[in-house]
Amino acid sequence: MKTSKNPHDVFNHRVRAASRRGTIFEAISKLANYFGLQSLPTEVIRIAQQLRPIEQEVLNKLYSEHIPMSMLALAWVCENEEYDCIGDLCMGRGLIGVNAYKNGKRFVGTELNHKRLAVLYCIWGRGDIVK
Repeated sequence: MKTSKNPHDVFNHRVRAASRRGTIFEAISKLANYFGLQSLPTEVIRIAQQLRPIEQEVLNKLYSEHIPMSMLALAWVCENEEYDCIGDLCMGRGLIGVNAYKNGKRFVGTELNHKRLAVLYCIWGRGDIVK
């Protein structure tokens, strides 16, 4: 899909849109369709089943707090997945790079908008990134 939007913005928008579905399984199906996934790990289904008793609360939280929830999800991936190097082709302000660094993983990224990239350089230069 071609878009002029930042991939993180697209991701956040899709999470918010999926959260308006009636059930957590419908929301997961919508997200899987958005991202072209044909299957999911069984762990996802197990977690979704555990969330069923509070699914409306979870969906409402995703709708109202989709940006911080998406950021937490990205941070979790950088922390828990077994990658030696993490890449982000449209890195924006560098959220993925910061989390890769915090978790001792190499990072490769590109960003065409020099103003967005400058934000990451400022954060690094000030020493605001703490492991």
